[in-house]
Amino acid sequence: RPALGLLASAVVIVVCLTAMRVYQTRRYRIFGTLAVCVPVILAFLSYALHYQGIIGILWCYPAIIGFYLMLPERYAWLSNLALVLTIFPQLSALHDGALALRAVATLALISVFTAVFVREINQQEQQLKVMAETDPLTGLFNRSTLSQHLLDTVAACLQTHRAATLLALDLDHFKSINDSHGHDLGDQVLRAVGDLLRQNLPPQASA
Repeated sequence: RPALGLLASAVVIVVCLTAMRVYQTRRYRIFGTLAVCVPVILAFLSYALHYQGIIGILWCYPAIIGFYLMLPERYAWLSNLALVLTIFPQLSALHDGALALRAVATLALISVFTAVFVREINQQEQQLKVMAETDPLTGLFNRSTLSQHLLDTVAACLQTHRAATLLALDLDHFKSINDSHGHDLGDQVLRAVGDLLRQNLPPQASA
């Protein structure tokens, strides 16, 4: 069945390329994926199930995982729901209903496990990003983030011919607070200053 093999190869390549693009750019192509990739994958699954029988259901498992790699979680859930609604009637017609229900149950479990796994990875990635970009004491951006932000701001100003402002703060008598009341109180002062800056700076400003 060369047609099925070619279609399977094309689907695998599309899923891999789309997932790699999301990973490299950190941006989802939601409309294109929903309008093109998902319908093509669903059509392929229906085609495989029709010509391969129960063996065709095996293609559904990587498809479920692929949806989570190509789409945000909410859209991946919707795509997986569309997958189940597509294959369940066809599977029920080809085999007994109990087998179809068991197949759908395993697909649902894979979808849930993958969603939990992807969500945990995204949360850990976000935590690592915060740790890399901010000072753990004040919660403000650290020096490396400041350096990159300054370079980006200078480049933007040169391109748009608009001005930018750099404001530096010096805390008077901070050393005396540390010397007289200890570093714990000094840390509390720094946290309070950080909170004050975050609460009062406009959205377009960075601290």
